[in-house]
Amino acid sequence: MPTTSCTTNTESPGRSDSPLGRTVLIANTRSRWGRSRRTIRDAVQCLRGRSIAFTFHTTRHPGYARQTAAQAASDTDTLIVCGGDGTVNEVIDGLCSVPGARRPRIGIIPAGSSNDIARTLGIPLSPKAACETILAGRTRAIDLGCINGRYFAMASTVGLFATIAAESNKLRGLSGAVRYVAAALKVMAVMPDPWRMTLTTDTATYEGDFGVVLVNNMPRYGGLLFQPAADPADGLLDVLLVPPVARRKAVAMIPRVLRGRLADHPIVTAFRTATLTIRLDRPAPANNDGECLPQLPTEIHYTTEPAAIAMLC
Repeated sequence: MPTTSCTTNTESPGRSDSPLGRTVLIANTRSRWGRSRRTIRDAVQCLRGRSIAFTFHTTRHPGYARQTAAQAASDTDTLIVCGGDGTVNEVIDGLCSVPGARRPRIGIIPAGSSNDIARTLGIPLSPKAACETILAGRTRAIDLGCINGRYFAMASTVGLFATIAAESNKLRGLSGAVRYVAAALKVMAVMPDPWRMTLTTDTATYEGDFGVVLVNNMPRYGGLLFQPAADPADGLLDVLLVPPVARRKAVAMIPRVLRGRLADHPIVTAFRTATLTIRLDRPAPANNDGECLPQLPTEIHYTTEPAAIAMLC
């Protein structure tokens, strides 16, 4: 959905002598159904109050944050994102258009409905506290995952979970786990047919009918703790395969998901790998960090880029 346009360069251009160097702020005024505007205002006031010069952009349409980040990547020291996981995803994907050594560090001011990336990195949800975290200047290098050339920080999914994520984006007024579970119940009212898949990892091959492939770089996804052991600094992706199940059994699995124990279910296959190739009998919906991807071909390639980007956290 298009977002409200805003002028760019509304502040002084980021200076190299600023504590953050040349700084760009990208804000999504439509995050959390427009409720992010107050967060954005508070963030701008905090940065102004600390005499931080920055170039300011607000997103104009889907993909705008990606385009803006790509354009800013080579001559920016710090890129601050004020939005949800989807906005952070666009920025990271845009920055990956340049080699790793040229990518600016990223700061996050959370303004979404789940803020799973910020939560994983220990970034405060308060705008002022998040700004202070950015200004402290401490960075952590994290890995990124990549699916057919599109990068993600948190998680990527193919199949039913991607359909649920798309449905959750339509639900206004709900946040985090509540929104994802509500979307799941709606989608599971008519369970889609599974996909016949062949999955090849670094060391093994899996073949069969599956409804869900969940690939985590971080523990969380959709406001839920799906893979508590996933580590965004180990060079590996944590993968869950879920075979087709009847609706009643799928609903019965939700409490296990809420406890972060889906991987322990006897029908679920869990493994770690640095690369993953999936061949499907037909195209499937896919999702990166909560944002829907274009329809994929019947062959999907996942890779990792270790220590790909520096996060202020």
